[in-house]
Amino acid sequence: MIGAVLKTVRVARPSWVRIPPPPPLSRQRRPPLNSVGVTPEERRQFLEVHRLAVLGVERDGKPPHLSPVYYALDGGDLVISVTKTRAKTRLIRRSGRLSLCVLHEEFPFPYLRIEGRGSIEDDGAVEVMMRVGEKMQGRPVPESARPAIEERARNERRVVLRVTPESYYP
Repeated sequence: MIGAVLKTVRVARPSWVRIPPPPPLSRQRRPPLNSVGVTPEERRQFLEVHRLAVLGVERDGKPPHLSPVYYALDGGDLVISVTKTRAKTRLIRRSGRLSLCVLHEEFPFPYLRIEGRGSIEDDGAVEVMMRVGEKMQGRPVPESARPAIEERARNERRVVLRVTPESYYP
């Protein structure tokens, strides 16, 4: 609909949460992901430096379901905190397949696309939220924040989405 107005939803954040902008490209030693022949080490380094991804899950007879997410690494997997009741969680439980596009947040927006398996784990959401919070802030989340994060995870019915990559592009 032309001229539709989008509402901005403001989410209250605890006072200790500060989301810093991503480091400028000039200060990062990022791998050249727009080239052919990216090494596993370059991929790993890119995933460690970045924090934002777009999650895509197939839907029957419709375009893919897309959601922006923040992630942390767990060995070779990516872990994401999601709510149990969201459409993406139901779709992942059903299909088990997904795509992620990890993005740099500044021009020229290098990216890494990941395709793989997704599984939902009922335990561990608080730990994932603490790790993602650290990645978002650029410093550890204080232990004093854990009770608030535990309450949020319980109230929002948080679970862990574990992404096991099977292929990468580029």
